[in-house]
Amino acid sequence: MTGPSTPRAKAINDDLKELAAVGVDAVQLDEFVWPYGMGDWEIDCLNAAIKDVDAQVWLHVCWGNWGGTPAYLPYEGDDEDKDLGIYNLDRRPRNATSTTERARAIFPKVLGAEIDVLNYEVGRLGPDDLKPLVDNNWDEPFVAGVIDVKSLSTETADEVADRIRAVMEYVPIERLGVTTDCGLPNMPRMIAAGKLLALAEGAAIVRAEHGG
Repeated sequence: MTGPSTPRAKAINDDLKELAAVGVDAVQLDEFVWPYGMGDWEIDCLNAAIKDVDAQVWLHVCWGNWGGTPAYLPYEGDDEDKDLGIYNLDRRPRNATSTTERARAIFPKVLGAEIDVLNYEVGRLGPDDLKPLVDNNWDEPFVAGVIDVKSLSTETADEVADRIRAVMEYVPIERLGVTTDCGLPNMPRMIAAGKLLALAEGAAIVRAEHGG
């Protein structure tokens, strides 16, 4: 899209209105470019695409899931380890700086987006990425990704509950929703099901702590 009057924005707008007309209550759009810098025109394009859509509009700012789960990649160590068939289940860097910078990059422009819900991941590297929400007075609902979709290790319900409690340091429970960091298409079905169960059970734990 190159501007709010672009045919692409209108086409998306038409599609979203059709979805709302058949009873869809909420639609989620995915923005995977915003964390790398936003131009002045991008919010105008988004607002044109969702204008007068009679449904909740959720906006997922994607930190990236295109590469698949790293567990499928062979270990890049010495030849002896390769000969033994050793695989590294999680070789991602654990430095949260890069994603925190991405979170900051979407502000303050995202404040002009006429969306109902903002969503991005925090499960993989922790809740530090939520500091920009507070610094920029984000007062709309926020949905936090609290399930790591890049790891084949299944979280426990207690681990999920701990992540939700950490998020609540930045977002009050009345404006907070939880989900997975990103989609689950690269994950084996049984592991994905276990992660979703942990998500539901962890949320139930925290919900019960706050009166249901």
